[in-house]
Amino acid sequence: YSGGAAIWHIKDIYSSCYASNNCETQSPPLVDLEEANDADLDSGSSSGRTTHLFYSANSATFDNSSTPDSKLYDNSSSGISATSISAAGDSMTLTISK
Repeated sequence: YSGGAAIWHIKDIYSSCYASNNCETQSPPLVDLEEANDADLDSGSSSGRTTHLFYSANSATFDNSSTPDSKLYDNSSSGISATSISAAGDSMTLTISK
């Protein structure tokens, strides 16, 4: 294992799910790892692998047109991008823009 960047999608509705006591059953989930490749965590067919992380030899861009993309759950643009993601390692670099 040599590392990678984990990118998380955070759903901004915590206060409403907390009030109705349904945070654990939210769909889409409140917190979701954006899988750089092999989108299988949500289906439960994997408990994690290095290809879920972002790095130059796997997936070096996360933006509105990448797969997965940085769009909001309503499919509108978030305007957020992570680009120029370096090679996997203990120390990594990337460029985040909004």
